[in-house]
Order: sequence, then structure tokens, then C-alpha cells
Amino acid sequence: AFEITDFDASGYVVWDQMGFIGTFTGWSREHFMTRFSQENNHIWHLDVDVARSSENYHCGKFRANGSFDNLWNNYIGKEWETPFGSMTRSIEHDVNIYFDMSPASYRVVFNDITGHYILRRK
Repeated sequence: AFEITDFDASGYVVWDQMGFIGTFTGWSREHFMTRFSQENNHIWHLDVDVARSSENYHCGKFRANGSFDNLWNNYIGKEWETPFGSMTRSIEHDVNIYFDMSPASYRVVFNDITGHYILRRK
């Protein structure tokens, strides 16, 4: 038997902004994400168009309130064919999300509590 209980998110920071930044922005400007809803204020989403990369890849990361002090890093590392995974909030390691260099439109979803993300081609 199992039981489903409500998750208590009251001990977690509710960020003012969540951004997605990377090679596709020249690391200079970020795309700001939107909260899924006021009730789900730790889940963020973004639709973004990405141009062809001059490298053999694109990479990026999530950061809160426009600061590299509020940064999530990829657990997996360079898994080129995996457009989803888990990240941890840390500035001690600098591991990006890596994805295809081809131009594409993506729906990006990120959970700032669990660190789970997905980049889905539209």
C-alpha cells in the first residue's frame, strides 16, 4: 500500500525571476521564464527559439534573480542526446545543460525545488 500526501514547499525560496541563459544568448542576456501558476510557483516554463550554434553544441543553465550566485548545475554533464535531467542548486560546480546545435524552437520547463528540467522541441 502507498499513500499520497501534499508536499509542503513553505521552506523553499520563492524566486522573483528565473532565467535560462547560455551559448544561445551569448551568455550576456537571459530569457526570463514564467511561473506555471501562482499555486505552482516553483515550476517555470519558457518558449524559446534557438539559432544554429557556431560550436558543435548549445549549452545553458538556469539562474534565479539574474545572479550567478543563484545557479543550478547539471547532474549528468554532457549527455548530448538527453534533453531532460536533474540539476542541483550550487555554484561550486559549473556544469551546463548541453543540447543540439541545430536551430530549433523549444519549450523549456524547470522545477526549482527538485531541479528537474526538460527541453522539448516544438
